[in-house]
Amino acid sequence: MATAKKSWASPVTLFSTNAYGGGDADVANDGAWDYTGNIDLETDGYEGVHIAIEYDASGTTDDFEVGVFPSLDGSAFDDIPKTVYRFSNNAGADTQMSIKEFDWANFRLGLRTAGTTDSFDARVIHQRWRWDVT
Repeated sequence: MATAKKSWASPVTLFSTNAYGGGDADVANDGAWDYTGNIDLETDGYEGVHIAIEYDASGTTDDFEVGVFPSLDGSAFDDIPKTVYRFSNNAGADTQMSIKEFDWANFRLGLRTAGTTDSFDARVIHQRWRWDVT
């Protein structure tokens, strides 16, 4: 009899500003999307991904938005996000929110402020999963 077991890849940091020890620029308050790199679920047969998004909302009044931009090939991404997650400014706190995405061949995330007042420090870490059957 076959046994299915969820197998997790190692966590990968996709985006990290200086406040989180990375070199990416802060998410600007210009309304434009700042994109992560590609999240590849197609190669090696991954089904989904757990994504942890951390952002510094200290003293902010704007909300923080994360958009999901699918792609068939990992290079030509949709122009309009399939989904937009909007996170409350939660003023005065470092905030972590998790989302899960699955069944895309490839996709990337867009990060932006929902207003024009605040910029954000942020970090995005993902961990892909697949089912291994033995």
